[in-house]
Amino acid sequence: MEIGSNYNDVNQRWIIVDNKEIEYLKNKSTIKRFDTNSKKDLKPKKDAIKDVTEYTVLANMTSNLSKFHEEKKRNGIFILATNELENKSLKPQEILNEYKNQQKVERGFRFLKDPKFHADSIFLKKPERIASLLMIMTLSLLVYSALEHKVRKNMKKNNLTFPNQKGKPISNPTMRWVFQYFFSVVLILFEGGAQLDYFNENHEIILECLGDNYEEFYD
Repeated sequence: MEIGSNYNDVNQRWIIVDNKEIEYLKNKSTIKRFDTNSKKDLKPKKDAIKDVTEYTVLANMTSNLSKFHEEKKRNGIFILATNELENKSLKPQEILNEYKNQQKVERGFRFLKDPKFHADSIFLKKPERIASLLMIMTLSLLVYSALEHKVRKNMKKNNLTFPNQKGKPISNPTMRWVFQYFFSVVLILFEGGAQLDYFNENHEIILECLGDNYEEFYD
């Protein structure tokens, strides 16, 4: 469902999304909170002195089902807002797709924060140097993402697989794991030539997915 809104003096389009998967997960939590029988009794320790206190409760029982059903109805519903007011320029389904794809961006920046980059050991004070470092790291992420996309795309297209860390064949390896897998390759130089050692068919699969320019380095 789509509605118009004005939030903080900014005209917006709100997309009301009803996600059944999120609704199911939140309903389990809602049911647990409303179910008084699910609470566990706190038992004293074996050697604790037991104090006995008796109470008499006089009360009228009432149902809270209306609040329970009202909360269940809201579970799984969230709003996606945009200031692009033209539906033709940005359709509701496109907004939802972009929202789901943000995880890829977040995973990319998590990759940049990896301790192996040693970014936390670099101290920069000048804003222009900080901007330069961010530019280099962002370009690195761009190259990394482009390589990963190309490998996965060609693996799926050609029905190829690559072993993961446990040896299980997969068609969507991360480039980080691919880089680590190539660390074992050794170039042996000798008089009159050279040869590759520890180079196997799995390396060839990756090079086949990357293309001729990459295969030339290992010919």
